[in-house]
Amino acid sequence: MRRWRFLTLALAVLLAAGLGVSAAHVQAEGRNVVYDETILQGEAGDFSDVTLHLKNRMGNELYWLTDYHPGTSGAAETHTRYGKSDWTPGEDKPPVQAVCHLLNAPEGRNDAEADAMVENVAARTPEHETREEVLRAADWYAYFPLKAELYGEPLADTLQIPVPEDLMVRVTVSRTDDKHYSFTIREASGAGPTLDAVSAGYRDGEITRCWFALDTGELDTALLPGSGILKTDSAARRAELAYPLPAGTKVHDLWLSPDGETLYALYTLDGAHTLTALRTEDMTVRQTIPLPIEAEALSPIWRDERLKLVPLWRSDSLLLVAAADETLTALSLGSDGLYTVQTQVNIAGDAVFAPPLPLQFRDLLSACAQDGRLVLARQQYVEEDPSQDMNLILSVYGADGQRSTMECRCSLGREALPERYFYGRNNQLQPGWTRPVTVTIEPEKESEKMA
Repeated sequence: MRRWRFLTLALAVLLAAGLGVSAAHVQAEGRNVVYDETILQGEAGDFSDVTLHLKNRMGNELYWLTDYHPGTSGAAETHTRYGKSDWTPGEDKPPVQAVCHLLNAPEGRNDAEADAMVENVAARTPEHETREEVLRAADWYAYFPLKAELYGEPLADTLQIPVPEDLMVRVTVSRTDDKHYSFTIREASGAGPTLDAVSAGYRDGEITRCWFALDTGELDTALLPGSGILKTDSAARRAELAYPLPAGTKVHDLWLSPDGETLYALYTLDGAHTLTALRTEDMTVRQTIPLPIEAEALSPIWRDERLKLVPLWRSDSLLLVAAADETLTALSLGSDGLYTVQTQVNIAGDAVFAPPLPLQFRDLLSACAQDGRLVLARQQYVEEDPSQDMNLILSVYGADGQRSTMECRCSLGREALPERYFYGRNNQLQPGWTRPVTVTIEPEKESEKMA
């Protein structure tokens, strides 16, 4: 028994030593991170005042923090750390969702989210097989199974939209065993009604307060509280109209200021695009900005975690709105909580937005605007292609709209880090959790201003 204990202890010591040596080896390589820069358009000097701050990780125990100054020989300042990190995955999900299996389940859901209609099909699906049936939705529902909820907590029970009598849905069930299966639901003709929601909310003590807007298309909305932005909370659990908008208004997104005192809404009506800031206390208007966008439609630039098309990108200080005419409008957020239009550029042919855009595009993109200039940076992480690891595409737009674009190939990648370094642990090299790329424009020095 003592011999086995001694052997176990010795193996543990050797393993720990091996991990330490491997981590040290990887960290040594990490300190030598360099970027091979290729100018695709314009001049390298346009990037001289740009700095990128990057967070990359391998598994959950090895981390690289890099400050990179493009256009200056490709050198980067990198710090590595082995061990537990204080980086945590960000909670960046819509706090309120319009949960409706009839229309919002094209990408697949599991058995825990099934309702009676789906369970009926699943009961006739043998193990390890897939079954597909076309059903008349009105035979199962008088109203769409719609509810507002916060991560599964119901917040409103009074949202009623009648199911059209002629709506046919295609239910597909794939069973893995006698208890578990996945399913999808699609409108059978492929061109049926739409139903979706955008939302924003926060927790105030024990009560969760939320605002949301429904995109109901041609559906019957006579039983809803009204047209516009609705409000609900976990105490009342009843939706009410908080800010009316004309019928036909498309609300693209809602979001809150960090203190929860201002609600922002980006919406389109009759081809005109507007950004409005509202006081959450009484829903009075703080600011309304008609956006200088000539195109009648906005254009999606990425898909969120529910595969919903989204025409805007935002950070704590910047908002980007993309339009169908391939213009990108940048608005900066001031310390007073109000937005100002900074610039508008044409992104046609910009490599930053070159398809295919990954699902993580929102997190892999960063932007900064200052004095009419706009800098865009995208980390080119592609899970299926290790050769793309940690590479960057940068674009700088001047006040005159002229663009310079640079491709930066990073020396750090899965191909450069042998699998043996992690001894069976998760060795996937990937961007750090939420928003792994931050781009800034360095302020002009006083000496440079006087020159």
